[in-house]
Amino acid sequence: MGTEIMYRYNVCHIFDHTEEELLAMNNPFAFIVLAAQKALLQGKVPEEELGKHRLTVAKALIQSQKFSHKKIQELMLFLKSFLYIGNRKINSKFDEQIYQLTGKKITMGIIETIKQIEREEVFEKGIEEGIEKAKQDVIENLIIRLGLSDKQAADIAEVSVSFVKKVRASLKKKK
Repeated sequence: MGTEIMYRYNVCHIFDHTEEELLAMNNPFAFIVLAAQKALLQGKVPEEELGKHRLTVAKALIQSQKFSHKKIQELMLFLKSFLYIGNRKINSKFDEQIYQLTGKKITMGIIETIKQIEREEVFEKGIEEGIEKAKQDVIENLIIRLGLSDKQAADIAEVSVSFVKKVRASLKKKK
């Protein structure tokens, strides 16, 4: 039949650009590519050297003044977790240098930023789970107390019929 489908994707090779080219770009993705270049050194160079590379990227990011405070914090979080160094002393020194470099403008250290983002994610997840549980409770009441069909319960609670079916199945398991 001769039918054929071909997909072509644009490809960006991590080493297509030099460090200088990446630092000159106005794109936050350039810093991520630079971090990826440096991350490939993990296990090949001592952690102290890797820490220096991480600091170089961080300094360039902060000094570029190309991004908002929030974007810089997010990129710093990425940098700290992506270019992971297990040595606490090196990490502490990195945090101190960033603190000095920013003139204390970044009000939270990297660790505090990570913890805050984790707390926000947990909070959002808790809200989502709470909403899901509330929907489930409503559906259970519509099924048990009013004896509604899956479609009727879905329409009233504004959820999918498949969600109602899952709730109904869980009710049968409880019995």
